[in-house]
Amino acid sequence: MSISTNPANAKSSRMISKVLSSAVRLWLRSRVEAVENLELEIDAGDRQILSGKIHQVSLYTHKAIYQGLHLSQVQLEARSISVNLPQVLRGKALRLLEAFPVSGQIQLQAADLKASLDSPLLTLALTDLFQQLLAAGGISDPVRRLQDWQIQFSQLTLETDALAIAGTLIDPQGEVGAIALKTGVQLVNPQQLRLYPLELQVPAEFSLQPLEAFELALGTDVALEFVTLTSDALVCCGQIQVNP
Repeated sequence: MSISTNPANAKSSRMISKVLSSAVRLWLRSRVEAVENLELEIDAGDRQILSGKIHQVSLYTHKAIYQGLHLSQVQLEARSISVNLPQVLRGKALRLLEAFPVSGQIQLQAADLKASLDSPLLTLALTDLFQQLLAAGGISDPVRRLQDWQIQFSQLTLETDALAIAGTLIDPQGEVGAIALKTGVQLVNPQQLRLYPLELQVPAEFSLQPLEAFELALGTDVALEFVTLTSDALVCCGQIQVNP
């Protein structure tokens, strides 16, 4: 890890860099399970740093694991960060004080997706997507309908311009049914993806209406620039808002 600052003198530079470096390391480690080849550059003057204001932070890592989600490459740039550094200098934990934007690019290779199948973060996202698709297909209140069922995802593969997901749906009596989704991914606008063409398979008892496409809202804190799918990797580029 490397830290660069613009201090008024070398002595204060060494002191500030040491304190800030330690605080950032602790903050990052508290949020990731593993990280390799981490490069971190902080652009801020002495007075800014001591007041808790950081103009820009650039981060790059070749490997990272966040809540079980494996990421091959992460390249991010954050601006206008406000933290409680005056309190950190008195021994307190580092905290964010204001929301700030983070822009950059994230790449997940096919092997990353396979390794991430047990990730609570990915499982929650896929379950939510599956429930939204059921609702779009005419299933009333899918969350309540599935509250006594188990959803297990066993396969997540990439194809050129397509994503394929497979798993099982287990009813309260232990009966197992197959679920599968194959879809292309198109960026409609920075906050919305279009899943098309879409092929969805669920157990026959759900009587799902045919779905050819589905609009997926990403939320107001997300602004994507592009999403690329190949047989080797999923690449996302854009901006998110990080909240305290």
